Amino acid sequence: MKKYLLAVQFDESAPPPSDGEMQEQLARTAKVTADMRSAGSWVFVGGLLHSHATTVVHPGNGTPTMTDGPFAETKEQLAGFWVIECDEPRPGAVLGREVRAGLRVPDRGAPVRRRAVG
Repeated sequence: MKKYLLAVQFDESAPPPSDGEMQEQLARTAKVTADMRSAGSWVFVGGLLHSHATTVVHPGNGTPTMTDGPFAETKEQLAGFWVIECDEPRPGAVLGREVRAGLRVPDRGAPVRRRAVG
């Protein structure tokens, strides 16, 4: 079976959700994950902290260095992801749509990106 990454993005410049909204979002995320598990397509899921918690490792003459960052000029950042597996690309696309619907991503909100894993 082929594996796909379903990446969920969000706008870090938007006001943060209330505690109640965050709990609702986490419950919807758990339901989407449970649906993937019951369908036999779930491999892994992970949520990410805001981009300010990122460290970048730079190669350099045999001694890597680490810096804070990245300091992207985009508001859209990776919020979390699933790795799924399915026999053909279409189920991966269907799951991507289901993720958007399950997470209640607004029509004009950030997309869920589906990308094949090599």
